[in-house]
Amino acid sequence: MRKAISFFIVYLLLAVVVQAQTSASNKSALETALQLKLDEWHKAGSFPGATLGVVLASGESFGLAVGFSDRQTKTPMKPNDPMLAGSVGKTFAAATALQLIKEGKIGLEDKIEKYLGREPWFERLPNAKEITVRQLMNRSSGLVRYEFKEQFTKDLTANPDKGWKPTELVAYLLDEKPPFEAGKGWDYSDTNYIVLGMIIEKVTGKKFYDEATKRLLNR
Repeated sequence: MRKAISFFIVYLLLAVVVQAQTSASNKSALETALQLKLDEWHKAGSFPGATLGVVLASGESFGLAVGFSDRQTKTPMKPNDPMLAGSVGKTFAAATALQLIKEGKIGLEDKIEKYLGREPWFERLPNAKEITVRQLMNRSSGLVRYEFKEQFTKDLTANPDKGWKPTELVAYLLDEKPPFEAGKGWDYSDTNYIVLGMIIEKVTGKKFYDEATKRLLNR
C-alpha cells in the first residue's frame, strides 16, 4: 500500500509539472485535470479524504480536495481543512536544532546525556550514554519506532484522541535492547526526533512547537 501511494504521489507531481509547462496560462484546465486524478485516487482507495495544494511558477496557487473530513456526517473535505503534517515536522525540528547549534546552545557531537542525563528515565533508554545529537538527527542512534510497539498500538486504539507527551512515547522503548550500537546502524525512527525535541525544550526553556513557530513560521 505504501508503495502504491508513493507511486501515485510521484505520478501526480509529474502531472503537475507537465500540465504547468504545457498550459500554465490555463489554470482552470490544470485544476480540472488534477481534480479528476484526485477523484480517481479516492474512488480506488479507502481513505476518508485528501487535499492538494499547487503553486505555479507564475506565483498563482490553488487548492483541491476530495472525499470527506467526517465520514459519519458526510462533511465534504475542503481545500483549507487542517491536515496532519506527518513527517514534515522533522524538518522543523532539524532546522530549529541547527539554528541552536549555530548559536552554540547545542553541540552536534554532544552526547545527549549532557541535556537529558538527569531525567529519571534516561539510563533506561537504549544506548542512552552513547547517543550524540548528530546520531539523533541522522537516525543512527539505535532508538527504534515507538509507534510500532504492540502496547502502543493497543493504547492508541483504546484512546485515539489522547495527546501524548514526549516522555510517554519514549517510555515504550525503555529497558529494551537496541538493534545496534549508537552510530553502528540506521533505522528510520520518529523516536529520534521526539528526543531531539526534548533537547530543544531543555536548552530553550520553551515548548518545541512554540520555539519552532517563533524561529521558522513567524518570520
